[in-house]
Amino acid sequence: MGRSGRSFKQPATTSQQGGSMPQPETMGVRLRRQRKSRGLSQMRLAKAVGLSDSYISFLESDSRTPADATLHRIAAFLDVDPTVLRYGGSRPAGAAGRPGTPR
Repeated sequence: MGRSGRSFKQPATTSQQGGSMPQPETMGVRLRRQRKSRGLSQMRLAKAVGLSDSYISFLESDSRTPADATLHRIAAFLDVDPTVLRYGGSRPAGAAGRPGTPR
């Protein structure tokens, strides 16, 4: 509130005005989207790949970065290329290494 007792509205920031660039999607967001699109809970995914549900939660909140072997296990279970989870894109799981498929 201002001195007069009236509240005043702060001017909108650049992000509120839509003037900033959108933030890139994180690995955690991609993992969550892939998991949910398959109707899996964090617990179900965790059990299937031999991890704890809290670790899956850490990954989805970008509090942890998985080792390559862990990411490969998760990606194999979700039937998605590990690079899609790590970096984005839309390659199917078997696309890596196929002739004519960019890396």
